[in-house]
Amino acid sequence: MVIVGAGATGGTVAKVLTEKGLSVVGLERGPWLTPKDFSFDEVKYLGRNYLHPDVRIKPRTRRPDENTKAEIFPFSPLPQQVGGGTVHWNAWMPRPRPSDFRQLTIHGEVEGASLADWPFTYDDIEPYLTKVEWAFGTSGLDRESPYEVRRSRPYPTPPPPVTAFGRKFYEACDRLGIDAAPVPQGLVTREHNGRPPAQCTGFWNLYGDPGLNKSTTLTSFIPEALATGLYELRADSYVTRVNVGRDGRAKSVTYLDPDGREVEQEAEIVVLCSTAIESARLLLLSTSTLFPDGLANSSGLVGRNATFHEYCYATGLFDNLVNDPLYGWTGYYLNGGSFQFYESDASRGHINGSFITASGTLQPINWSMPDRPLWGQAMKNADRDYFNYAMKIGMILHDMPQHTNRVDLDPDVQDAWGMPVARITYTSHPNDIAMANWQVAKNAEILEAAGASRIHTVGLADMIPGTTTHQHGTARMGTDPSKSVLNGWGQAHDVDNLFVLDGSGFPTATGVNPTPLMMANAWRCAEHIAATPGIGRRRADRAAGETRPYAPRDGGRLPSDEVHPASKAAWANDIPPIDPDSTERLFFSDHEWDTIEAATARIMPTDHDAGANEAGVTLFIDRYLSGIEYIYASADGSGFLAMSGKEADAWRGRIAELQATYHEGVRELDRLSRDAYGVEFVALDEQQQDEVLVTLSGAPKPESTVLSDEVAWVPAGAAASDRGASDNGSDFFSALLLHTRQGYYGDPVYGGNRNRVGWDVVGFDGPKSLEDTTNGVFNVEKYMLGEMEWPYTWPASDAPEGADADVVGRGE
Repeated sequence: MVIVGAGATGGTVAKVLTEKGLSVVGLERGPWLTPKDFSFDEVKYLGRNYLHPDVRIKPRTRRPDENTKAEIFPFSPLPQQVGGGTVHWNAWMPRPRPSDFRQLTIHGEVEGASLADWPFTYDDIEPYLTKVEWAFGTSGLDRESPYEVRRSRPYPTPPPPVTAFGRKFYEACDRLGIDAAPVPQGLVTREHNGRPPAQCTGFWNLYGDPGLNKSTTLTSFIPEALATGLYELRADSYVTRVNVGRDGRAKSVTYLDPDGREVEQEAEIVVLCSTAIESARLLLLSTSTLFPDGLANSSGLVGRNATFHEYCYATGLFDNLVNDPLYGWTGYYLNGGSFQFYESDASRGHINGSFITASGTLQPINWSMPDRPLWGQAMKNADRDYFNYAMKIGMILHDMPQHTNRVDLDPDVQDAWGMPVARITYTSHPNDIAMANWQVAKNAEILEAAGASRIHTVGLADMIPGTTTHQHGTARMGTDPSKSVLNGWGQAHDVDNLFVLDGSGFPTATGVNPTPLMMANAWRCAEHIAATPGIGRRRADRAAGETRPYAPRDGGRLPSDEVHPASKAAWANDIPPIDPDSTERLFFSDHEWDTIEAATARIMPTDHDAGANEAGVTLFIDRYLSGIEYIYASADGSGFLAMSGKEADAWRGRIAELQATYHEGVRELDRLSRDAYGVEFVALDEQQQDEVLVTLSGAPKPESTVLSDEVAWVPAGAAASDRGASDNGSDFFSALLLHTRQGYYGDPVYGGNRNRVGWDVVGFDGPKSLEDTTNGVFNVEKYMLGEMEWPYTWPASDAPEGADADVVGRGE
């Protein structure tokens, strides 16, 4: 049989089926990267999307309704690679609640929504949630509480240490009578299944893990499936259609191999695990005489009822004169959460509710301060004063399914292989907006109780960006073939040997991170496939010598496995490192270098601390714009990766556009300077240069963020996003601002942040070298409070005024 996709669910299905003795071919669109390819590099992962789809190669489009022209946008950019989203995720593993499976029964018909009950209950799925937690590796707290859900077995390991910002959350919740507890996460704090306890590195959300700290199918289920000798995994294999025979059953899939050649792989059964967007797209691409509207689409529901959650939050800034540092870049991103607001409460003005959690604020380039001043002394002051004195409380939006919210094929936009891309049509339901507004305000209230002096609230954007990368509902499960695409086993009503076992089948979104539920359902359905005669039960008879060693640290990939030369997995560390003391210009002319150096010195000025010039920001920008040689540092930082294939072509195009933008930008700076003062930009004094930058930006010069005795609540206009800023399509000023921050705060391997002066300014204790991040040397546990017995207690002398000094974290 064939499994399309080797991520969270594809890896789970492969493990279960091969361990039951079935022979499986796995086809993964992306590369087979391994932990050896990963490091803690903010520029590489959050700035240049090393893990995530390049919009120039694999674009998507979005629009609010069917009457609006769709725009190209990196919507829900889940990594496409072996391990899928479990490579970059922050590993939230809270369980759904029984109410999540009975939405129509509980709420009835809701205007504008398409609620449905699931074809199984929490009790049906609970044993499989437990199997995933124990086989995958999970930490969590076992406790008695009305806000906990029934469990048949405790968590495998206890929760990780408490962070400083986590303590603030627990104390505030206790003060307000809110039940709070550690968040279950995909990591282990004790040796488990041969894995060592996780090291706390701080580089967690959106980063690949160079060790075995994070639970991911890349280093667990996939190597286990490979070790059976019954799983053949083909990476860089792009499935473009599912083929059916005259009998209407799936007979094969067609895919493009790494050389772009079409290959047909026959199969007795086809399982799609490509994410709800890509599985729907593949079904719609698989038209035939029998299925003119797309495979398994007699109901017309393929692609419809799409839900994506959304991440909304409140960020709090704390006065550094009266608070200890919160170190929002430590821990495992999350530290403390609450289910108290999850179930419906009519007094809130909406149905359902949200799981909330305290979280960190990421690393210096992209740390979360929604209205941070964009440049100048005000920006530097904000970074220096608040980087270590900020925290977030976020929510997962339980969005309503709607028939009009859908995934279909864009008729005008194609990917780099000439295939129509997914078009997302989505408008938030009024209940979504009401829920987000209420919960973000409650989160802000918690931050105020925690002692925050300035609070930024970030609600739903007019057009959601798909920040969570959670995807569900595009091929919903149900018992009625006219109202659903799949039955309760993920089996297509129309095609009995076709299964869709990712999040596509979710009838409703639930209000928690979907990965554990997707994996549990995939496990459940895979057992059903293996146990049911007539749907692909041919068993392999392989000699013991054909089995493979279990190699989790290598992601299951052995030295003997062939890797195509154009694959990202084959990129070699062939380019020497950047000399931080070099004065050679690779891109800029002397005049351009001097102009950019002057401009970046006003964006990140020198005061009693080093500024852009001392950090070598101009060298960073020059090397970035010189070509594609200095895009991605190698994992150990000893050089740079020599790119190839479509990604190299995409980067050549991107850099060429940025080169033109910078050439024209320098000319524009000089033109504005001559118009105002009669000389070029480099000849102006600092005040005059600031005035020219104000003119260029079209906005007033940023003012410093000053905290006062009275708490300030500031609605933020930015869309909710925890992702790094991108320079795709940037104008000159926006690109210059971003590149200045990257050059000032990025890893020194890229030529900037010379002697780590940027990190020193904000108090970021980053790795001494990228090699330290790959060999397990780097960790930040010294900034955390350590493991504690539940309920958590703090010394009375350390408790904030008004807090319960004896016990916090209990709620009432």
